[in-house]
Amino acid sequence: MTTQRTPKKKLKPVPVTLVMFMAITASTLVIQNSFAAKEPSNPLHQKHSSKNQISKQRIPKNHSLKTIVEGKQSQLPQSPTLIQFWAPWCHSCAGIIWDLDPILDQFPLINFASINIDNNDENARTYIQKHTLYSKYQHAFYTEASSNLLTELNVSAVPLILLVNKEGKVVFRYASHLNSESKSQLINAMQQVETR
Repeated sequence: MTTQRTPKKKLKPVPVTLVMFMAITASTLVIQNSFAAKEPSNPLHQKHSSKNQISKQRIPKNHSLKTIVEGKQSQLPQSPTLIQFWAPWCHSCAGIIWDLDPILDQFPLINFASINIDNNDENARTYIQKHTLYSKYQHAFYTEASSNLLTELNVSAVPLILLVNKEGKVVFRYASHLNSESKSQLINAMQQVETR
């Protein structure tokens, strides 16, 4: 028994221009998707949060903190305040106070609060004693931040700097080391808060 072979169909060649068009279109879509602006789920993933993101953040009225030095229950003042969130194990946090010190000297009417998110008082005290500049601000160091404060302000990583106005509304947010651009933006925000 002999088998018959069925003749193979010859494929028609695809015009080169069509192939090039399809390749260019596909690569353009890939590039557009990679640069598409996507809203982050957490503002800390951006160095600068948009005004819409931070305008909804405010200090809750029923929050609580504990002062590191005296160990007393406290709350953030109801006045313009620059807040630094940090932890003793965060090596990146140590240098930020050196950036903030000359800025804070320019704005004596703006309070400063440095909040340890680690909640280990002893580690925080030891850390403050080791760093001479930290001892200058020891009255402004807090620990045991209530969960509603951390949640409302969306604190999930350190270092983090927030500036709140007298109504407790966040007007500036920066998550990272301060560079010359972010220092300038912080100073501008502090000038606006201080004059209102």
